[in-house]
Amino acid sequence: MILEGSSVGTGWPTVDGYVVTSNHVVAGCNDVVIISSLGEQLPARIALRDQVKDIAILEVSDARKLPPALPLAKKKARLGAAVFTIGFPRVQYMGRSPKLFTGVISSVNGLYDDPASYQTTVPIQPGNSGGPLLNMNGEVVGLVTSMLGLRNEEDGDIRMLPNASSVLKISSVKKLFPLLPKGAPTIEVLPRDSNSLETLAERIENSILLVVAK
Repeated sequence: MILEGSSVGTGWPTVDGYVVTSNHVVAGCNDVVIISSLGEQLPARIALRDQVKDIAILEVSDARKLPPALPLAKKKARLGAAVFTIGFPRVQYMGRSPKLFTGVISSVNGLYDDPASYQTTVPIQPGNSGGPLLNMNGEVVGLVTSMLGLRNEEDGDIRMLPNASSVLKISSVKKLFPLLPKGAPTIEVLPRDSNSLETLAERIENSILLVVAK
């Protein structure tokens, strides 16, 4: 698939056979395709979205072709907790293989003390949007949303803050699940247990999906 002129982001499957990503990745687009680690392209449509919190839940044509779902964290991440994300930053330069970035929860509240978000030191780039933020049990604690920056009041330029990113807490995503249409087949869920970063990455990377929208 040609990526030029496309909106590119990251997604991940849920047990109910849907794919979670950021709304801004697919907003205003008519054609959405999910690409698996095997290179298989799955046409998708938006099943549900929350524009305010920047969540989109996608439905693919055949959920049985999705890789195993990621487990969702049952507890909130604590200040200082080690976290990581796997996604597809700047695929036009960095390539389509998934990239891993690590950090910690630097604040349990987001910008302006928003209780629905975390601030983290995990560095992200365009293309990481919609990806999962994971704890060291391999559970999703949040949805990667954006880099953080400061706007210069004189010229309007935005200076990105190093090692600062915003992540929506997984509780906001969970609230949408009961609103989804039923009928998609449930899929296998990856185990949730602590391990080394290398082992977690090997377990999870094939469940990270490239989202391409035009």
